[in-house]
Amino acid sequence: MNLDELRVLTAVGSRTDQTCSVGTFARADAASLKSVFSTSEVLQPRSDGVYPDCSSAAAPDVILHHVPTLYDRIRPWNVLVSAGTLRRAYPQALLISVVHEFSEAPRHWQLRIIALLRLSHAVIVHSDADLAALSRWHKRVVKIPLSACLFVPEFFTAASAEARASALRELRGKARADLPKNLGLEPGEKLLLHPGLLVPGKGVNFLGRLEPYLGAKTRFVVMGGLGPKERDREFARQTMENLRTELKGRLSFIESPDDEVFKRLLLAADLIVLPYDAGVSERRSSFFSAAACGGNVWATSGVYSGPLRLEHSGAHLVRAEDWAEGKTSALQSVAAALAEPEQKVLERRLRNLVWSDDRSWEKRAEKIQNFISTLRSPRHKKR
Repeated sequence: MNLDELRVLTAVGSRTDQTCSVGTFARADAASLKSVFSTSEVLQPRSDGVYPDCSSAAAPDVILHHVPTLYDRIRPWNVLVSAGTLRRAYPQALLISVVHEFSEAPRHWQLRIIALLRLSHAVIVHSDADLAALSRWHKRVVKIPLSACLFVPEFFTAASAEARASALRELRGKARADLPKNLGLEPGEKLLLHPGLLVPGKGVNFLGRLEPYLGAKTRFVVMGGLGPKERDREFARQTMENLRTELKGRLSFIESPDDEVFKRLLLAADLIVLPYDAGVSERRSSFFSAAACGGNVWATSGVYSGPLRLEHSGAHLVRAEDWAEGKTSALQSVAAALAEPEQKVLERRLRNLVWSDDRSWEKRAEKIQNFISTLRSPRHKKR
């Protein structure tokens, strides 16, 4: 069988819903792989929580099993159960585990992934750190960079930089005009946005320290979902309560917006603030989506930022340790970013789009195809 004749099944983690971030990646992977394989289906949890239901999918030659991250799971052992079910249902298929955020996970979660690798013929990771860690446990591991969950297609079909700039101005204007009414955004007010899960590590619990450095006409919007466990929800509740006090009436919160609203806010924001505790890394999907939506992005950089070559992007960057220490220079840099002239901001947005070109889903699909071509027949046995 030729490579382009293979049937590929992309399986979503093991959540009981269809809104997890890993689910978004899996659906995007399945859509992009249609360009390089004969068929590409996606297997998702049913509304009644049954997963995986293998009765509706055609027998695949390759299964991409997206492993849920720490904040994408409810029943931790489901990741092993679902992989075992897929192996039994499709014994001739090549099972490739797509592992998200291994090296940042606690030890008990890493042990589940290591056990999962015994069921896998090969492994795809998204960072140098995960490649180094998992290569100890499996001999067929490859790094294939993540692509942005959300992006504006018009920016990537533009024929020239001028056309891209024109599209940016037009679509950003429409996004600003179509913002949710409950944001309380007043005419002429700057929109400062923090997107992503409300969990530790994202820096959301320290955003209140920016209040003295923001102009009078600035609205801060926090947008994202909650973690799966009660302690995650308590963290989010306490964080938002503190921010409402610290930001003195200038805070709005949008919980778990759909993709279109999320994308519209990334495009409409005057500045997207991502103060990750350890800095931007190859696993920070909110950063990728912000850049691919033409966002003006401020973020922290750290020890895992090097492979991203952020110096080629248009992002405002401060060292994660400077932000953690609350240095005045780091806090003032947000105000400075908001005060930049419109033309300078446009140049930054365009540089972020150029940087995002290397992370398209089409290029990811080609890399996955190339990786599969290096493996033996889909009927080969695991290592």
